[in-house]
Amino acid sequence: MKTMNFVENNQDSLDYIQDRDMQSDVEPDIMPNSASGRRWKTLKITSLLRWSGSILIVLSAISFLIQGAENVLPSYRYWVSLAFILLLCACGLICAYSFRETKGARIFFGLAAAFLPVQVSQVSAMIYGYLHGISDHLQTSISWWQYGNMSLSTIGINVVLTGIVSVPVVYGGFSILARKLRYQLGLVYGAANLMLLLPFRDVIWMELLIAGSLFWLRQVDGKMSRDSVMHLPEGIAARVILWIPGLIMVGRSFLYPVSFLLPALLLAFAAIVLMIDIKKATQSKVLIITGEWAGIAAIFCSWLIVVDQLDGNMPFGILLLPFSVVLFMLSEKVDYCARWYRTSASILAAGVCLTTDSSGLYYVSVISIFMGILLASAAIRYREKAPGIAGAICLIIGILFYFEYVVNFYQSSPWLSSTVLGLFVLILASYIENREKKIAQKTKFYYNEIKNWD
Repeated sequence: MKTMNFVENNQDSLDYIQDRDMQSDVEPDIMPNSASGRRWKTLKITSLLRWSGSILIVLSAISFLIQGAENVLPSYRYWVSLAFILLLCACGLICAYSFRETKGARIFFGLAAAFLPVQVSQVSAMIYGYLHGISDHLQTSISWWQYGNMSLSTIGINVVLTGIVSVPVVYGGFSILARKLRYQLGLVYGAANLMLLLPFRDVIWMELLIAGSLFWLRQVDGKMSRDSVMHLPEGIAARVILWIPGLIMVGRSFLYPVSFLLPALLLAFAAIVLMIDIKKATQSKVLIITGEWAGIAAIFCSWLIVVDQLDGNMPFGILLLPFSVVLFMLSEKVDYCARWYRTSASILAAGVCLTTDSSGLYYVSVISIFMGILLASAAIRYREKAPGIAGAICLIIGILFYFEYVVNFYQSSPWLSSTVLGLFVLILASYIENREKKIAQKTKFYYNEIKNWD
């Protein structure tokens, strides 16, 4: 409550100090040269010190979580983490009250809010240990993370205490980082921590929870990024902090058995970030193209994981054809190399149809013909030769499959086959003679049209 009162009652003074700090960053340009140089050096030194101190604190906390401390039991680790968060808040209050300086206060409250999910995750581990006992799946080196033999009353006290600490820490942290959106950020962060609190470690349920939380956080981050405040350094820090509960869920899940679904979903999510979100963060052509290609690789790997779980009786090549369709769809979304995507998709489809053994598998020929029609349609739409050639190959491969039935039909009834063929040839001759001029014009038109395609 002290943190909340500090933020509410001293917001005007904090805004004044913050404005003064922002002005101090630009004042050296109009000050005398000696004072300007000295002030500039001071700002560089303090900035370096802040970065160094923040990195040291983060590394120290990670080291404690991984290695622990001698004679520190899991039940005591909770109190050490709680004391660490309160210490950060106290340092933030000292910077704001004693030094009248908001940069340090923002860093300390931001770090406190960032470490809060770690505390919530420990409470979740207590609940999971109470409900399911000690897990045998964890590696020996990290088995000390588990909480076992804790009473329900102790767990209840820790849950209540965590909730009491979380409210002022979250409110104070987001108020000092992004005051305009502090309520929205606080509610989202609180909901994300509540999802982290759920004692789910089971296959499928855990993976669906992780996927849902990540896509939800991405949607929230997209809405928050529309506000110009969230593009300032403090706003970016607040947006990064929002992702911490979801990232902890991802890291924690790999300590337990997982199914194919989790890596497939994570790769799909990474593809979305690489191909869509990276465009919103930078205008660099190199980074955008690299992100698009990396996203394509992530989609391909995700699909391979899914394919590995499908029916093994179906030829592997046929299972790659949906990826060809995905490449065509992505060519509409990318900013660069769209034609390269369609060409690659066409080569992949034609290669699959050429190399797949269709013996006794009628659906393979049907799929080849269907892909040929799709590629031909794409060639007409984009006016490109590569999809057209690949479509022709797929159509020919699909039609050739049915030649076996034609041969069998001829061997069983030669006279009937000859009669049907003769009738077809006579009708074709009559059609060509009657439409000679129109056929020639159409042939010349389509030839010139295809000749001008890329």
